[in-house]
Amino acid sequence: NAGIYANGAGTSLLVFDSTISDNSIGATNVQKYGIYYNSANGSPVFNNLTVQNNVGEGLWAATLSSVSVSNSTFISNSGYAAYLTFSNGLFTGNSGNTGTGNGKNGIGLVGTLTSSVTLANNPGFPYIVDGSLQVQAGSTLLLEPGTVVKFTALDRLLNVSGTLNAQGTSVNQVVFTSLKDDASGGDTNNYESASTPAKGDWGTIVVQSGGTATFDHAVIRYGGQGYADYGWNGYYGNIQVNGGGSVTVRNSTVSHSMNAGIYASGAGTSLLVFDSTISDNSTGAANVQKYGIYNGSDSTTTIHNSNIYNNS
Repeated sequence: NAGIYANGAGTSLLVFDSTISDNSIGATNVQKYGIYYNSANGSPVFNNLTVQNNVGEGLWAATLSSVSVSNSTFISNSGYAAYLTFSNGLFTGNSGNTGTGNGKNGIGLVGTLTSSVTLANNPGFPYIVDGSLQVQAGSTLLLEPGTVVKFTALDRLLNVSGTLNAQGTSVNQVVFTSLKDDASGGDTNNYESASTPAKGDWGTIVVQSGGTATFDHAVIRYGGQGYADYGWNGYYGNIQVNGGGSVTVRNSTVSHSMNAGIYASGAGTSLLVFDSTISDNSTGAANVQKYGIYNGSDSTTTIHNSNIYNNS
């Protein structure tokens, strides 16, 4: 079964300076984890670990109010290196992590974040959104320069009702992209050249009423899935700004969306695009939004010194 199994409300787990390896036989009805943690409002801490050769996830932790995973190495676990599910939670520490040869070579994230969370840049070891990752109203998600966020499937999204700040630099851009995109963050799905990214591989970054997002020296590509044929209505771009939301895009590239590159619609919506490139968006197929940038009714859009081309 699992190497460490911790379950139940009020369970405390602190793991430091340890090796968790070669756990689980992978058979039916056994726990397939190196470390398993599930405790309502739990706050586990994992530091300076080597987690390797486990069947399933190296580390799996759920219903988290806070968690710290830092300075740890994940090697050849057959599932995710680490997979974290938040319940109005904080990711208090996430720097210094590395991994290689895992089934999903990164840290899976899903659930609701609260307060202030910073995602550190762990080169070659991205964050992987495997559902809806939500930033609550009044909360902030900051991505450090060089941070890579990948999305696993068509309906995966980053849902912002608070503040998102993707602050890159000219040499260390923040990247939002497909799990299949090996050009940023490495071969995260461990498929080598067997998979290639495409328009619509993932959903959207949606900024809701009262939410704000700033993308500076960022790259957003291969998303924009979401027309009605797939059963989830209302998402129409790599970036979507709903009524009352505010988005600023500077020094950034938004490309290869299935629908629009940026879709802004609704009363009170604000979109500012400066010194950026919006290109190669929309498949041009029926039922998709055929725009580089869409400015809908009652929304305000300002575009300055930007390149907008090759959009269907």
